[in-house]
Amino acid sequence: MIRFLTRFLCLVLSSTAVGEERNAWLPGTGGLEIHGTGARQNPLRRAFQTPFSGLELFVRFRLNYDADSVDEPGKGDGEFFVLWLDDSDGGDRATHSGGVPNLGIHVKDGAANHFMARFTAGASEERYGPAFTGGKDHWMVGRLSKSKPSPDAPFDCLELWVNPMPGSRPTPDAAVRSGNGLAEIRWVGFSTGGKTEPTDRITAGDLRFATRWEGLFDEAIADSEAPLPGRIGSTEANEPETELVSIPDPPAYMPLPEPERIWEVKPPPESVVTDHWAFQPLKRPEVPKLRDESWVQTPIDAFVGQRHEIDGLTPAPQADDSTLTRRMALTITGLPPMLDQAPADFDAYADDLLDSPAYGESWARQWLDLARWAESNGYQHNRDRQNAWNYRDWVVTSLNRDLPYDEFIRKQIAGDEIEPFEPDNVVATGFLASARYSGNELDKLIQRNDILVDVVNTTAKTFLGLTMECAQCHDHFFDPLTQWDYYRMQAFFAQGQPGDVVLEEGAGELVRQRHGLFESVRTRMEENLRAKGQPEPILVSPEGVPKSMTAAEKRKLAELDAAIAKLPQSWAYYSPVTSPHRLAVAPSIQRWPLPFQEEALRLSKVRFL
Repeated sequence: MIRFLTRFLCLVLSSTAVGEERNAWLPGTGGLEIHGTGARQNPLRRAFQTPFSGLELFVRFRLNYDADSVDEPGKGDGEFFVLWLDDSDGGDRATHSGGVPNLGIHVKDGAANHFMARFTAGASEERYGPAFTGGKDHWMVGRLSKSKPSPDAPFDCLELWVNPMPGSRPTPDAAVRSGNGLAEIRWVGFSTGGKTEPTDRITAGDLRFATRWEGLFDEAIADSEAPLPGRIGSTEANEPETELVSIPDPPAYMPLPEPERIWEVKPPPESVVTDHWAFQPLKRPEVPKLRDESWVQTPIDAFVGQRHEIDGLTPAPQADDSTLTRRMALTITGLPPMLDQAPADFDAYADDLLDSPAYGESWARQWLDLARWAESNGYQHNRDRQNAWNYRDWVVTSLNRDLPYDEFIRKQIAGDEIEPFEPDNVVATGFLASARYSGNELDKLIQRNDILVDVVNTTAKTFLGLTMECAQCHDHFFDPLTQWDYYRMQAFFAQGQPGDVVLEEGAGELVRQRHGLFESVRTRMEENLRAKGQPEPILVSPEGVPKSMTAAEKRKLAELDAAIAKLPQSWAYYSPVTSPHRLAVAPSIQRWPLPFQEEALRLSKVRFL
């Protein structure tokens, strides 16, 4: 029974019977651990099979916030986590505010985390209960009711109890009224917010609905008989709650705990067979014999001559020495020859050209075009990448040093993984970091996926000569590539991210201080806007944060920025998860930068479903 209900609630609906005296909650069973994303997110939501517009609805759930992940205002930015009841789904980023009942935890008066009941953010429709403490189970009970007994009347009263006893019904811990409530409830879900970080560990479980207070304390559904798919089973003891809600099986896009995963990860497909010449094993062909081999100097000439004979063509006459001199100089250095006359020794002349700095500068341009390198994003807002020049110079130097091609590739794809640590290896990952960088302020998952798509597509084109992007949505129509191949390749890069990486170990403390100062001010700005009634999501542009700092904060920020600016940096691709090197990533100057959060990258996985 518990297993079944886990599948359609994404929560464990466990036994909630109490002892004979019925004076305490039993320890909860099961539940789902939730992590934040640093932005508004609705990780768990379900539709009521039958919309509810009755007079009152009771809801109960268990909440446990890992003590080590709780941020207290003053030391951090506080916490936010709510259960909501709404008449619509709204999607992953919906705020579920503005007349929508919320029960959960939030920061009260910027001073401490408290239990909360609200319809709308702001003083008029938001009330707080007792202070919140992490590291233990809290049972939260809510009552949503109507003052007018009509299906069309709005739900205008929300009451909250924290760890109540059966006799606590007359004394809620918080109560709030709304003049703009919903008349009908169709959806239930949990939301995290800007204060909920990837390192936060929140366990929610034991969700239950009832149409009377006593229904929350009744004996649990018997485990002996599983209900029919899509319906909650009922017994006489729990009839008041089960006549209300029946929730269908979850769709495949909803995450579940590992033991209850509803998706099936597809295995790799069988090898794709193709007769295309480009995918055949290398073998040395037979050199053709020509009628006239007088001009043939290499095997390649023989193949060219064979085609000449087929098409009835004859070779052009051999170029004179001055023409050859000019061609060599332009091809190798991109510059006209400096000699007044042809050299006596063309081999020595070629070596001189290859040894000149102009060789690396000229041919680096070809490679940088393949790498789509630039010193600005170019995409949407075209913000500068102040440290991108390091990669350009690395390519020039590598060509002039005659770096072996296998090393040239390895450093660009996995330079941050190579041991021992060498700054130039990290600089080389500028190839991956040259990806397009959007300014998406609302959906960071899309912003990040844009980068991964660009990285995979460019890597495949540059090193494999393949249009792998054609396999993002379906198997490739022409090349022997499957969708599975595409996302298997993307998985190699999924736990990394571009940024201004500091090229020396041990610089993390400066960056952490700067991040803490910046985020504390940003959070303060969000709270001020929220108190003024601004609807969620509340977005504070990074460029606007320094303008709202106090004089002392501005001085401290300038001091930290000056110290960080002195550190060697490069726009590079770095994975704090898989790299053996502990490197700091300096603050980004992008308009809406992608947060560089190690825990979020650690949890990042690519699955082909």
